[in-house]
Amino acid sequence: MEIVVSAEDNAEVRRISLTNTSARMSEIELTSYAEVVLNAPQADAAHPAFSSLFIETEFFAAENALLAHRRRRL
Repeated sequence: MEIVVSAEDNAEVRRISLTNTSARMSEIELTSYAEVVLNAPQADAAHPAFSSLFIETEFFAAENALLAHRRRRL
């Protein structure tokens, strides 16, 4: 697994590489879980469900990436 954390932004990129070294074909399913928090740790600890109500995720197929950002206030 490779992890890159941005020094300028609150961003983290993770990449997992798997190699099948056997002669047999294998099928592997990977499941990943992330709890996105776009708030100060103290605010999230005080109201964890409230903070997650305002986060949207968007999938970018060309980059095979998932982007999470705070929803705009209306």
